Amino acid sequence: DMRATFDARRALMMLRLSRIGVPYIEPKGAFYIMVSIKQFIGKYFEGQPIRSAYDFATVLLERAQVAIIPCEGFGAPDYVRLSYAASEKDIERGLDAFGGFLQQLHD
Repeated sequence: DMRATFDARRALMMLRLSRIGVPYIEPKGAFYIMVSIKQFIGKYFEGQPIRSAYDFATVLLERAQVAIIPCEGFGAPDYVRLSYAASEKDIERGLDAFGGFLQQLHD
């Protein structure tokens, strides 16, 4: 039952990320998706620069209350990890906030 539940959450997250328009690496295991944020490096959120995945994750947490993991420590500096080890409702809310945050980034 849990395998099917996590597979459904994984599929939901991939569908939503595709709709938002961000590239990601399809997970074959684990409980997270690696999302490319390369296109957002160098942008700004309300005057705050996004210079790295760490900056991206910090600003997203502070401004949109969405926690993600920057992947610099995993050798993937242009990626962040999003977990799908949460309820579908929490995944939907988190991705709504994530998408809204991305729309507010600017040059």
